[in-house]
Amino acid sequence: MGNGPSDHNTTISEVQLWRVSEKVMPGLQDRLGEILGLNVQEVSDIRHSSELSSSRETTLKILIQWQAKQENRNTADTLSKVVKKLDIWEKGLINPADSDHLKYIVTSKKEVPGLSEMQIQCLANRIPTEKYVPVGLNLGLPYRDVAAMWTAAGCHVRGAAFQMLTTWVRGLEPNVKQADTLVKVLEATQQMKLADEVRKGIGLKVNLYESRKVHLRAEKLNKYLGLDEAGNLGLLPESDDKTEQDRYLVDLSIFNTSKMDKSNYGLPVLISFSSQCLTVNASGKISFQPLDSKFRQVSQADERFFYYQTEDDVLSTLRSCVFAKYLCVDSSDQPFMGDEGESAVKFEEMAPLYKKR
Repeated sequence: MGNGPSDHNTTISEVQLWRVSEKVMPGLQDRLGEILGLNVQEVSDIRHSSELSSSRETTLKILIQWQAKQENRNTADTLSKVVKKLDIWEKGLINPADSDHLKYIVTSKKEVPGLSEMQIQCLANRIPTEKYVPVGLNLGLPYRDVAAMWTAAGCHVRGAAFQMLTTWVRGLEPNVKQADTLVKVLEATQQMKLADEVRKGIGLKVNLYESRKVHLRAEKLNKYLGLDEAGNLGLLPESDDKTEQDRYLVDLSIFNTSKMDKSNYGLPVLISFSSQCLTVNASGKISFQPLDSKFRQVSQADERFFYYQTEDDVLSTLRSCVFAKYLCVDSSDQPFMGDEGESAVKFEEMAPLYKKR
């Protein structure tokens, strides 16, 4: 379905296609496909290939696929007639002259500081799954890239949103006021509370919520995570000696503890013994870094962060926030960082028997 060639640029932006998809109820998808010239099998194939498995995303892909086949036809005029036929038309829904994401860009006459990695992560933690695609499109990213980042992040919204926002920031001119622009995008995607928090600066802060001293006892082994006499990470036997217990007294620093910031793996934490913070690299090597005064300003994209369950689950695993590796134990009860499916250690959090002076 379509009109003849046009001398004007009438291609509809993906942002506007998304707005149309928000108006199309799931029961209208087959009808929409039929009007646009797609058969039932084509619509079914699109439905089963949608990365986010949502009705709106399926409709968006139907519209993108249809528009890609139209070459120079007047897609704006055609789609306007289609939405009227479906009785979902409203004024301003389709406007090919609208530059969409460009209207949200706030600039300065000179170069301005951009968002830090920590601020980007903090904001990514607050974007719900249903807002992931519209935020990306309103930032000016093509749907194919937004979908690819979702898949690359293992279908976890926090990781995908972090990559999406990072990609957007890297493509901006240095005079763009990033926070102000994000406020407009969040408002356009009906996230008014978060927009207001970003406007006030509250929504871009990651504060230390809690720091407590605990013992982490490994399930079944009845041993504690701690440092051996040489200062290496180990699983130590239970002891009544206070000096021994000090070596497995864990400083557990918990960040982003609101329920909406919790991933499937738990909450991001820093694990330190005295002034030494546990860290892991891409190859799984465990080491320690000094816990400097700036540790509150780093994000969970830092190698010192681990996911840790702290609410309903009695037993918790430790998974690197950066690398998909878990703290495991070998046949000699020595800890190492292994892949998912290996012998990940499950810990029970225990209150220390002695208070450090």
